Amino acid sequence: KILAITGTAFVTLAMIMMSFIGIHTTQLDLYIRMIILGLGLGITMPIFNIVVQNAFPQSNLGVVTAGIQLFRSIGGTVGTAIMGSVLNNGLVTRVKEISHDPFLQQMSKANPTLSVEKFDANTAQAFLSADMQTKIQTMQPQAMHHFTEFVAKIKLILATSISEVFIIGSFLMAIALVTSFFLKEIPLRKSHRPTAEKAGVELAVGEGEFSAKDEPNLKK
Repeated sequence: KILAITGTAFVTLAMIMMSFIGIHTTQLDLYIRMIILGLGLGITMPIFNIVVQNAFPQSNLGVVTAGIQLFRSIGGTVGTAIMGSVLNNGLVTRVKEISHDPFLQQMSKANPTLSVEKFDANTAQAFLSADMQTKIQTMQPQAMHHFTEFVAKIKLILATSISEVFIIGSFLMAIALVTSFFLKEIPLRKSHRPTAEKAGVELAVGEGEFSAKDEPNLKK
């Protein structure tokens, strides 16, 4: 139980730290956050496997293990889709606020397919890529100046939208952390033998019908 709480606490802390990512965040800051997140996940994922497997009888081990993997897959798929939608919606909302930006208007005229409603994380990354900046450098100086200002705005918008995603993740992990305190402490199994059979063997050994050295043969 203490490992489950510790691992969940690490993940919660890392998510909270991730929510403070901004345009001035360095790679070292990001590495530190990722290491803490990795430590938490490394502790938590195997522990909850053991918790569930130890809470059910041996005959149900395959079912509950498959159930863990199923719900993790569902959570990963649905969670990624929801968080991606939150990110893109945040981007669209904030890009609408700068829809009168000179560079954005110029690009919209040059490329009619580029619209504020279709602006997403991939579009933002395209503007921030080295290839796009190399192409823009061939434009006239005034356009380059507008592009520099636009990139600064996009960086801030993208960082703010990403922070929102991690704030939601922090809230969900905080719920998981509180829930982990209510986990029932169950001693780990030391045998696959049913409880009744195990108790009978221990009683027989105690009465002298079998010696302790005969017990491994009984497991067969």
